[in-house]
Amino acid sequence: MHVWSTDGLPESAHFEFWRDVICEAFAALDPKAASRALPFPSSVALDSFGDVNVARIKSCAQVVRRGADQIRVDPQDRLFVNLQLTGVGRVVQEGRAVLVPAGSFTIVDTARPYRLEFEEAFEVLSLRLPRKRLLPFTARPDQVLAQAVDGQKGMGRVAVNFMRLLVDQPDDLASDHRAEIATHLCDLIASASRETAPEKRSGRERVRHHFVASAVEVLRASLADP
Repeated sequence: MHVWSTDGLPESAHFEFWRDVICEAFAALDPKAASRALPFPSSVALDSFGDVNVARIKSCAQVVRRGADQIRVDPQDRLFVNLQLTGVGRVVQEGRAVLVPAGSFTIVDTARPYRLEFEEAFEVLSLRLPRKRLLPFTARPDQVLAQAVDGQKGMGRVAVNFMRLLVDQPDDLASDHRAEIATHLCDLIASASRETAPEKRSGRERVRHHFVASAVEVLRASLADP
């Protein structure tokens, strides 16, 4: 696990450090602090499960933008799945704007402009995954972007509970186990996002949906077992 933190830095250096960190850890981004006059305590703890990066982010009120300039400088073919742990976020992409309360998650595409807005201090669990992990399994890929998936019901609840289990996992997990976790995680996110998107699932998709839910319950029990 790699950790970046403003702890121990002069307050005047907080924001510039934060800007550099998120561009290094995630993608080219353009953050704007709500107030540059205040200290800006922030941290990122980054771990990986196969080809999925999992980051626990704590920071302050701000707007984070990824526009055409950032996409041109740093083209990526990845998605971010952002689970709001505390605070409320607002996500704008593909002409949609959605509020994301604590316990819900949303998906953004790094290949398209988007904006993340936070009016107060917040904590987010951010997963970066290759596009191929998720979008091919939805009938209308664009419809899963900038949609709030409710973590209190249905597959959204299962997906969110599983995502929370990834926080602070021990480093002694074998690489093949981490890759297996990533596969089930992405299947869960795909199933949960399909429930939110305005589309109908085929019979085959419903079978996959229930199979994934059963498999993940087994993995959840394994991860939670000390």
